Amino acid sequence: MQHYEQFLDELRIVQPDAKVYVLLPIHTNTTTPSNNKGETLQELSGAIAALVTSCQPIDPNLFLINGADYTDSSSLSDGVHLSVNGVADFANTIAQLMQL
Repeated sequence: MQHYEQFLDELRIVQPDAKVYVLLPIHTNTTTPSNNKGETLQELSGAIAALVTSCQPIDPNLFLINGADYTDSSSLSDGVHLSVNGVADFANTIAQLMQL
């Protein structure tokens, strides 16, 4: 998580006033480890969410979007990846959340 925090810090140095949207992973039907450290996607998402949440009180332009809140099994083509319709629905939802 240190690298993620460093990335956010460096981003703020070069873009101090930009709105930053951190998008957590979408729904998935798999429970296998997500990386070579054996961390699950849920554990990784939780750590990222905790980091962003801890930064938000001092960074009003930092936003967290949990992709799993806006997708479900019907959005997926193979249990992991979004289908064509799932992508379209998700993109529309994200655009609304970002007020584009």
